[in-house]
Amino acid sequence: MGEIVFNDGKWGIVKFENGVRAFSYSGRTTRIHDNRFEIMKQSSIPKYIKEKMIEVLDSY
Repeated sequence: MGEIVFNDGKWGIVKFENGVRAFSYSGRTTRIHDNRFEIMKQSSIPKYIKEKMIEVLDSY
């Protein structure tokens, strides 16, 4: 089970033991990512969410 670490009402970020996952309230979701390169390749995620995901990933 993951822990919600960010939520701005449009997007959320969930931290798992093996990475981070983003989801939007409009139904988009990503798989669990465990490295920066994979996160930055995601074109459907806004830049500020990618940056926040990397920040959460770096806090492990």
